[in-house]
Amino acid sequence: MVAEAVALLNSQNDLAEFGKLLHESWVVKRSLSLVVTNPAVDDIYEAARRAGAIGGKLAGAGGGGFMLLFAPPHSHAAIRETLKHLLLVPFKFDFNGSQIIFFDPGEDFSQAYADRDQQNISQFRELKDGLASQGAGGRG
Repeated sequence: MVAEAVALLNSQNDLAEFGKLLHESWVVKRSLSLVVTNPAVDDIYEAARRAGAIGGKLAGAGGGGFMLLFAPPHSHAAIRETLKHLLLVPFKFDFNGSQIIFFDPGEDFSQAYADRDQQNISQFRELKDGLASQGAGGRG
């Protein structure tokens, strides 16, 4: 799927095809093991799809992480509204190549912290106690 995704991104094809490929990879991934997802993650993903997301990817592990969604711009507001109970982490693509990134303790993050503190964030654990030892492939 990676080669197909790269080919899609480097082509003149509709980028919605990339979103469809993300969705296909999510369906395949969650079919590999019962502990790839849980009802809370499934609800988030399906709500985003109903609101207009074409596909998505779960990144991170251990009871936390991120749901990355691929959606046309006209669906962004509806998805944000649908998932407003979750923490939105805005990002942008950067084409400057590798860089050294450092934390500047003098930088003022007070507005970002204030915005974050106003959000009502629901949390969930990825695995219930006892399931971690039953992970895919005997890991755990």
